[in-house]
Amino acid sequence: MINIPPSLLQSITSKFQLVANGREPEQHVLVRNRFFGSQSGSAFGVEWARLPNVISVEIDETVETPAKSFTITIDNTDGLFSPDYYEGKWPQRYLFRGVAVSPWAGQLFPNTEIQIHLGYGKDLVPKLRGLIDEVTINSQNKTITLTGRSMYKKVLTTTIMPPKGKKYFLDDKNMNIGEAVKKLVEGAGVPCSAPFVTVPGSNPPESYKLGVERGERLQTFDDAVRDIVDSLFFTMIEDAQGKVYLKPIPRYSQTDEPKVVVDDFLHIKELEYMLSDNDLYGTVIIKCGDKADVFHSGFITNQILRGQRREIEYEVPWANTQFKRKLAAQSYFTQMLHRWRKMSIAIPANPALELWDVISTRERISTATQRYYIRAIRTTWTPDSFFQILELSSNYGYKPEPPPPPPKSDLPPISVSESRIIINLWDFSVEDKDIVNVYLNGSKILSNFVIKNAKKQIVLDLDMGPNVVEFEGVSAGTLRTLSAKMEVTNVQGKILFPSSSLPDLEMPRTNVTEPSGYYTKRPKVKWVIYRV
Repeated sequence: MINIPPSLLQSITSKFQLVANGREPEQHVLVRNRFFGSQSGSAFGVEWARLPNVISVEIDETVETPAKSFTITIDNTDGLFSPDYYEGKWPQRYLFRGVAVSPWAGQLFPNTEIQIHLGYGKDLVPKLRGLIDEVTINSQNKTITLTGRSMYKKVLTTTIMPPKGKKYFLDDKNMNIGEAVKKLVEGAGVPCSAPFVTVPGSNPPESYKLGVERGERLQTFDDAVRDIVDSLFFTMIEDAQGKVYLKPIPRYSQTDEPKVVVDDFLHIKELEYMLSDNDLYGTVIIKCGDKADVFHSGFITNQILRGQRREIEYEVPWANTQFKRKLAAQSYFTQMLHRWRKMSIAIPANPALELWDVISTRERISTATQRYYIRAIRTTWTPDSFFQILELSSNYGYKPEPPPPPPKSDLPPISVSESRIIINLWDFSVEDKDIVNVYLNGSKILSNFVIKNAKKQIVLDLDMGPNVVEFEGVSAGTLRTLSAKMEVTNVQGKILFPSSSLPDLEMPRTNVTEPSGYYTKRPKVKWVIYRV
């Protein structure tokens, strides 16, 4: 909710709007001069001018997209606002009237920039900055209707051209998701602010990586952005000046303090309450490459779908761990819950309200007494009325996910700053055919390796935060235990941890088949390496 002057607050909270000079709805629609600074110039000669003859203004905004849409209708009795008008085109019509010059000639064209300010009396609030999409002239009603969208229109309509010699606009898979969103939005020419997005609970903070290349030619910038944002607990909001912000979705609960309380005596003029199970799924499958996990929502399956089985699958490139896949599933389940219980109310316009604001309702027919958040706002202004239709949704959501416990390590954990390191592994005594498998974060990277006196280089590509290296014994060989020495180096060969500072890798000779030493029950040793 934005800050507004006390006089404006009184205008919108009084049932009869009796505050002096605060009752009459007011608007300022500003149009940017298409010819400003050019050689041709224009009749009104300034960069921004207020559009006269405005009959009505309507603005639609929703959490589904940062783009707001608008419709402005103006009186065009003499045709002086028509885009193709010019002086002398119809001279006989103005012979007696004496009006032939129009400073608005050629101004109201698609992609002309506009600003809309709405309020009561002298208290106006900026609501939108955008671009005209269509100009419709109605000769019978003698009006012009302007429709368009906020500045995010550029992101929706601009197609991607990757840098020369590259297939993708973003080809760095390790780029942070926040930085990726910012680059895509600004690639379309719209300013954007986005935080560095980290995995919740990670310590040290682990970056949410892009995971795959993004932005092919012929895609729009929005196509690439939505694939990222829809799988996160984040949303994009465009402010009244046309800047886009990537922000976390609020973690709602019924104990949240409402920004506004509305009831059926002072505020609510119309109300429609709806429950719907369309596009709700009790089971979500999250895939990341060849890895996948299945997640269930007992509330959706049992309380809403009454046991009906519904499944849906999503590909989420950044979800390269089970914990991240769980977060992605929660994001999709939350979006479903936000859609299933909805309300639409009409109230006197409150220009301070914003998307995601929490409000409380009191209405006796629907018995709606819960707290809801705003999913969409339709604001309508005319000289005689100023009202809003709010689309509301129940405050369902997940509590913040607690961080996973630190992984167990059988060997003393170590920390490195490099993204790629090498473990050297060798038999420091008699070669007796000890055999191991090696895993990194659950993926096998070395299979049935016979440990020898010569050092074996095992290359590890580390994620930020904890990485689990797991040694699995296959055979203890022909002599006593499975044993080996280890050292850690960087890719240039510089020793980071000499063997003297690390324990030996050792597994007992139990549950084996003699004399080969093959394990019937394979022992495992885990070693946690932190990348910081």
